[in-house]
Formats: sequence, C-alpha cells, structure tokens
Amino acid sequence: MNAVQHQFSIVVSEQRCIATAWRNDRVWGHAIDIEIADKAGRLLNRVVFACHPEFGEFDLFQAKTTTQLIGIAREMLESGRYEEELLKASANHLELLIRLNNSD
Repeated sequence: MNAVQHQFSIVVSEQRCIATAWRNDRVWGHAIDIEIADKAGRLLNRVVFACHPEFGEFDLFQAKTTTQLIGIAREMLESGRYEEELLKASANHLELLIRLNNSD
C-alpha cells in the first residue's frame, strides 16, 4: 500500500481495538479508510469515511488535510454513535460507509 498509514487505539463495544487509517479518495471527494482489528490483529471492521458533494459543507471538508480528516473520523468512531452499525456490519462481513461532511 502506498498511502501513509496512521494507527491509533479505540474502544468499540467496550473492547480496545487497533485502528489503521489512510487516505483513499474516491472520484467524488476525499475519503479515509479505516480497518479496525482486535489486539491479536484479527480484522473486525472496515469503515470508509467519505465526503460527497450532494451534502453540506463539502468544500469545507475538501479543504481539510489528511490528518484533520482522520481526526474527524476518529472522533466519529469514538463517539459511540456508530457502535450498533459496526456490530451489524462485522456480523454480516460488510464494509460500513459513513458520510464525513454534514454527518448530523
């Protein structure tokens, strides 16, 4: 993989996990891919945080750096807001796509 990877730990469903994030833009806008693994390195989830021009604040998010986008994605994961979706995606071997811009 050519992209610079950033690693950090997060807690998902009361389990400490290792997240590996990298920039992986889509044709429509910036995106951050994150793989979440348990302490043994087993992949639990794959999440894409993407900006899309159909939603608000697109230009604001397009102007952000990779580090800023990863920070926003990390905050969104750590908020607990997506825990149920993460569990469902993991159980069904699905990749979760979450909108970065206008995420409310």
